[in-house]
Amino acid sequence: GNRLEGATWYKALLALEPQHGSALCRLATVALMEQSTYEARAFLLRAVQCERPSQEAVALMGYVHLLQGNTDKARESLAPVVQGPAEKIRPETRLYWSLVLADGGSEQAAALEPVAGAKT
Repeated sequence: GNRLEGATWYKALLALEPQHGSALCRLATVALMEQSTYEARAFLLRAVQCERPSQEAVALMGYVHLLQGNTDKARESLAPVVQGPAEKIRPETRLYWSLVLADGGSEQAAALEPVAGAKT
């Protein structure tokens, strides 16, 4: 689809509902496609501050931290999600967690345990 047109619709939705988590995540995704991690981070900061942030928002926030070179913040963002029930962890969350572990080195191998038993 047309990213810019979609972004326009999501921004219109945010004008009506400023804390719409899905719209914030979609706009963050568009920003990432345009290689604007700072814009993505701004949308995601709002998304994770919602009353019940989605796993998508939390996972994307971890990924943006990683892209910005902050492995510790990425780990902090993703750890609560990957420590939950394995069957509830989304594939993209597993991917971002794997990237954090790869970036963090072998000292983080033990942190992989919560997702090790998950079915892929």
